[in-house]
Amino acid sequence: RAETVLELRLAADGGLAAGAGPLDDAALTAALAAAFAKPAHHAITVRTAAGVGDDLVVAARKRLLGAAAAAKVWAVPLFTVE
Repeated sequence: RAETVLELRLAADGGLAAGAGPLDDAALTAALAAAFAKPAHHAITVRTAAGVGDDLVVAARKRLLGAAAAAKVWAVPLFTVE
């Protein structure tokens, strides 16, 4: 397993969470900005619940990339199945 700067969970309902709870768009943007404060290329590990459909993975990737752009960071999501 590769270590990344930020690890999130993608739940079966499509929600993204870090640590204690789910992230709304503002919290996701803030988490990305904090994790990637130093300019560089970074990966985000997204541990995906078993049975999550491709449509939710695509939606989560779109949301993550949008939040990364809003946070002015370069980050790439890496999805792994739990």
